[in-house]
Amino acid sequence: MGGGGLKVSAAVLILIGLAMASSLKASSSNDVPFKDLRLLYDLNLPILTLSPPSSFKGTVEFTFMNLSSDSASVKVILDGELIAGAESRDVKMNGTVTIPIGVNTLLYLKPNGEPGFEGGAEIIGLPLDLDGYQIFLGGIFRCEGEIPIVTPAGRFTTYRFRNETSISNLVLETSLHYDKYSRVMIYAELKARSGFHTYSYTMKLVETNMPQEAQPSPCLIATAAYASPMDPKVQELRSFRDDIVLKTRLGSAFMECFNAWYYSFSPYIAEAERRCEPLRLGLRTILIPLIEILKVSRHIYGAVPSTLELNLILMGLTASAMIGAVYLSPILALTLHRRRGVGRGVSKAAAYLTVFSTICLTAGAATGRTPTPWLGILSSITVISSLTAGGALAAEAALLVVDKSIGDSREYRCDS
Repeated sequence: MGGGGLKVSAAVLILIGLAMASSLKASSSNDVPFKDLRLLYDLNLPILTLSPPSSFKGTVEFTFMNLSSDSASVKVILDGELIAGAESRDVKMNGTVTIPIGVNTLLYLKPNGEPGFEGGAEIIGLPLDLDGYQIFLGGIFRCEGEIPIVTPAGRFTTYRFRNETSISNLVLETSLHYDKYSRVMIYAELKARSGFHTYSYTMKLVETNMPQEAQPSPCLIATAAYASPMDPKVQELRSFRDDIVLKTRLGSAFMECFNAWYYSFSPYIAEAERRCEPLRLGLRTILIPLIEILKVSRHIYGAVPSTLELNLILMGLTASAMIGAVYLSPILALTLHRRRGVGRGVSKAAAYLTVFSTICLTAGAATGRTPTPWLGILSSITVISSLTAGGALAAEAALLVVDKSIGDSREYRCDS
């Protein structure tokens, strides 16, 4: 395993120090890289060799200097601590390398077009002689969709590419995350598995002078369900959010709260969808009523002659109540069918809370002086209470229908 650890460490260091050696077939970039572009990455290499055990933790900095039509001169500085056995020492290495222009390298993707979500992207690498073995650092990287990434450098919506390959007795799984807008590599992880041991090598962007655009968050679950962010159903969801909800201060405040909740679990569901086709198809079916509800709500938003904030409140109440009626009512009906009094109490409490929170929200939006965090809290309470009220009322109505059907059936049997 000592030789295997040496091969992995050499491969990782070459990937980092000579990122220009591996590239994706692509067209030229006018925006990235640019002169004086600086990318500082945190670097964590937990296992370099097993005998003696060694590791490295520090930073690697890339600064683009002289750019021509076909290449760029890049200054690379490696700075950190190398631990070998019981000893450690500071390491600082620097040098200058040449990276090609007109192709997308490990450090960035081309700025034009969407990556192919169905196919793979070929990585062209150079053959390397490591510890007596000749290894070709290349392969097919599959684009797995959009993933949100938060680093000290900021919050990014990224394209994720993944590749799995083997070197001797090692299985290497590489994940690369590129910013959707600048196409710069934000986060990379290499997992090396040998037997029952797994080692994770990471490279994370922590500082840059790259300008950041306002980046709308991706619809992760829907994108994974429909296999592409360009699917019309995903575009419908994104359009509802970007063209209606985020156009108002109230909607933006609500989306801050919603995103904090949604992105706490959606990346894991999206990842599970990519690995489980039945789950993906099931969630696609579940999303159909939501998309139709949002279409109806959009018509309500455009039909009411009022201010945008008030229209958004009316649309939100309608959408939340309908969503509760579709998704929450079956759960409440099954839970409360033997406790009707509790069900009626839930519906009344939710209705009262909806009225109260709506009044407070309308007043807060009308004054224009309510702090944004309070608008987010009030709008979230209004959505949750109206969703619960819609679900409870629909469940109660469904149970009444069931009771009437059972009563009619019993009367029919008695008459006969």
